[in-house]
Amino acid sequence: MSTPERRLGIPLRLALGAALAAVIASLAVRRRALDRGGALAAVLVGTLTFAAGGLAWSRVMIGFFVTGSLLSRVGRQRKRAAATQGQRG
Repeated sequence: MSTPERRLGIPLRLALGAALAAVIASLAVRRRALDRGGALAAVLVGTLTFAAGGLAWSRVMIGFFVTGSLLSRVGRQRKRAAATQGQRG
């Protein structure tokens, strides 16, 4: 099974994975989806994931992170709304 990423060699795959993961982690920190420690862990996991599996594996990880972050945000908003209603009534 040969993907374009596989033909690049391990050092280049690690560098590309680190760059992609760093961009995603920095965006997540700005959106307050991750703190610094979470961003560091995301860069490490994202780098290794890209190096091992290329874009196919990385898409799975990115999808998991995005859906998890969105669901957490929705849950947080629902809890705030329920707490506000509890204080009123």
